Amino acid sequence: MATTSFPALSCLEIERALAKIKNRKAPGLDKIPGEVVREIYSANKEWFVSLFNMLFRNGRFPSPWKIAEVVLIPKVRKNLNMPSHYRPICLLSTWGKLYDRIIVDRLIYHLEMANYFSPNQFGFRRKKSTVSAIENIKRYVSQADKEGQVTCLISLDIANAFNSVNWNLLKEKVLNLPIPYYIKNTIFDFLKDRFISNKGIEISYNIGVPQGSCLGPILWNIFINDLLQIDVGTDMTIQAFAGDIVILMKASATFHFKQKSIRPLNMVHDWISNHGLSINYDKNLCWKSLNLSNEDAAVYELKRKVSLFKNKIFFEWIRAHRGFQGNELADFYAKKATAKEVIDYSIKFSPSLIKNKLAILIDREWQANWNTSLKARHLFDIFPQINKRICGDPHVPWIICYLSTSFFQQI
Repeated sequence: MATTSFPALSCLEIERALAKIKNRKAPGLDKIPGEVVREIYSANKEWFVSLFNMLFRNGRFPSPWKIAEVVLIPKVRKNLNMPSHYRPICLLSTWGKLYDRIIVDRLIYHLEMANYFSPNQFGFRRKKSTVSAIENIKRYVSQADKEGQVTCLISLDIANAFNSVNWNLLKEKVLNLPIPYYIKNTIFDFLKDRFISNKGIEISYNIGVPQGSCLGPILWNIFINDLLQIDVGTDMTIQAFAGDIVILMKASATFHFKQKSIRPLNMVHDWISNHGLSINYDKNLCWKSLNLSNEDAAVYELKRKVSLFKNKIFFEWIRAHRGFQGNELADFYAKKATAKEVIDYSIKFSPSLIKNKLAILIDREWQANWNTSLKARHLFDIFPQINKRICGDPHVPWIICYLSTSFFQQI
C-alpha cells in the first residue's frame, strides 16, 4: 500500500548503486566521471547519504541532472545527409544516473512485492530475458501440439516506442501504482522540465521515457502493463519484450486463424492508438506452427501472403520437413534472407582492445594538454597526473570541493 513514510537510504543502498556505475563511461554536461563520484562518497559518506536522503524524501530530482547531452553517431554505410541515418546517444550526468539507480531499486522492490507486472512481460525484468520469452512461446506451441492443435504467432512492433510515451498517461499510471508517495513524487519530478542539449543549444521535451536512464525502461513496462492484461479470449495470450508485442493463439485448424485473429488485433490496435502510439507496419510478422495433418486447402490459403492487418501482416510457410525439395527450398530462402549487399570483414582486434587503445591515446593527449596549460596551475601542483588514483590522497577533500562546490550550488 502507498504510504507517506520515508525509510532513509542506507550506505549499503548507495554502495550497491555506485557499484553499477561503470568506469570510463562518458559523463554528461557536468563532465564528472564515476570515479570522482566514488571518491566523493569515500571522502564524506555522511554528507553523501544525507544529500540523497534529502532529495528522495522531498521528491526532488535536481534540474542539472535532467539535462542530456545528445551526441549523434553516424550509422555504418548510410547516407549521412539523412537525419534518420544517425543514432542519437544521450550522455547523462553521473550524479543523475546514480540517483536514477537508487530510485529504480526501491521502485522495483515495491512493484515485484505487489506482483504488479504481468508475467508475460519479459523485457527489463530481473530473472527474465529474451530466452525466457522464447521458452514461453515454445511451451505454448508444445502444449497446443499435445492437444492436437495448431498455433499462430503474430508479432507487432511499436514504432519508436520509448520516444512516444505520453507523459500525462504515464503519470496517471504511476499515480495508481502500489508504491509509496515519495517514490511517485520523485518520478513526477524526474519527468518535469527535462532538456536535451547539443553544442550549447537546449531544447525541452515532454514526451517519451528518457533514453539512457535506468528508470526509462521500467516506466515503459509500467506504461504497457495493462496492454498485456487485455482479455483477448480463450486459447489466446499476449506477451511483450520492450516494444515488441506478440499475440499467440491456437485452433483446431489453420483456416480458423483468419477470423480468430481479427478481435485480438483490433483490441491491441485500439489500445496502442488510444495511448498515442503507433505500429511499425514494416516490421510485423505472422508465423504459424502446423501439425502433420494434411489440411492442404488451409495451407495453400495461408501460403499466399494473406494480409490480416492493413496489408502488412503476412502468413508464410515452407514445407521444410517434407522431403528433399522442402529442405532445398528452406535452405534457399534462409540464404536469401541473410544475403547482404556489403560483406562485413572480420578483423583481428576485439572491440574492447580498440576501446582500450583509444583510451590510452586520449589519456596521453589529455595529459599533454594538462602539462602545458596555463590554467589551474595550483590544482596541477596537487594533481599532476590525470589518471592517478586519488584514493587515500590527503588532498582529496580539497580537490573534491574544488570540483563539486560550484556544481552543487545549482541544486
